[in-house]
Amino acid sequence: DGDGFVVAGSVAIDDNWFVFVDYSSAEFDFSIDFDRWSAGAGWNSAISDKTDWFVTASFVDAEIGAPGFGSVSESGIGASLGIRSMLSPKLELAGAVRYSDPEEDTAVRGEIWYTVTGNLALGFAADFGDELSSYGLGLRLYFDK
Repeated sequence: DGDGFVVAGSVAIDDNWFVFVDYSSAEFDFSIDFDRWSAGAGWNSAISDKTDWFVTASFVDAEIGAPGFGSVSESGIGASLGIRSMLSPKLELAGAVRYSDPEEDTAVRGEIWYTVTGNLALGFAADFGDELSSYGLGLRLYFDK
């Protein structure tokens, strides 16, 4: 059990390609710290006028540490396959299956986002993995709207 935060961003390269980076940090019971960052690229394509599917590949670095035991860091690859859909002009639903090599973890992720204004959305996300499950509230800023 623990608490933490995530900071993430992505930029479209063209209509189908994008790059992304994210960093997360969490502190669990017994002062166990977990830090992770990833950077990668993704491709998306329309299924319909309101729904896209996407695939990503990334480099991932994860570090876990505990007082008196030091820390261990491991790097590897990450990948995901997902779908996202605009249920209405203000409501987006997304889901993905993700794999991360350093944690040897496969997870299912679900997200819901509500656009408050043209460039601000509030969201909720949940990850359910083999090794770790997480829940979070988010804020998304759009710079192109």
